[in-house]
Amino acid sequence: LGHLRRLRQRGVAEIVSQCNIYEAGEKKKVFTYMSEQAADRDCSSSGRIRSEGDLFLNGAQEYTENDSETAEDNQWDFEVRDCYKPWSVQPASMALKELLESCTGWQPVPLPEDVCFTRAPAAATTFV
Repeated sequence: LGHLRRLRQRGVAEIVSQCNIYEAGEKKKVFTYMSEQAADRDCSSSGRIRSEGDLFLNGAQEYTENDSETAEDNQWDFEVRDCYKPWSVQPASMALKELLESCTGWQPVPLPEDVCFTRAPAAATTFV
């Protein structure tokens, strides 16, 4: 609890991505760092994401050059072992990807195109 309080006081989000498989489509960037300012803070922050043992496929990029300063591990407070009981993790690998595809009901369904609204969508109409 003390550790979480310290992070909350600093106003910085810290996320650990551990042994995940990221496969890129058209977009190659996996993590996006967005600077935001909380109402009770004097300055904005983008938080940190640390990748441990992740597998990046089809050109997926953990971060770009512009994000490299943000992604660095300096001043990193969060340690997984301090917050969770012992665990075991299957290393991210092509063998794991193939196992998941064959055992989880995975299907090669194309993703929908990205939709970007430049204005608010029209209100729903109810017919009686």
